[in-house]
Amino acid sequence: MQAPKGLKAAGKKFWKSVLSENIVEKSHDFAILEQACQCLDNAEECREKIEKDGMFRRNQAGNLVENAAIKVEKDEKRLFLLLCREMGLTVKKENRRKRLY
Repeated sequence: MQAPKGLKAAGKKFWKSVLSENIVEKSHDFAILEQACQCLDNAEECREKIEKDGMFRRNQAGNLVENAAIKVEKDEKRLFLLLCREMGLTVKKENRRKRLY
């Protein structure tokens, strides 16, 4: 199945990897997957903005303030993880990295 229109590189890549590694049959799972892909794209866009503009900027009063894209990126990543968990997408135990501690 083709990735939905409007997805960018990160979203398309995730879409393809999920469908190649999992059986997705229910329409609501496709909707959840599409949302997860959009979250990845949004987080990537925020990351690019942060890299371009920096983590902080000066406001009109000259005070240093955090780039608003940081919060949006964090929220998008959190929602992405929640959606993946909702679909039952987890890292198999044998694929997890060993703990360093």
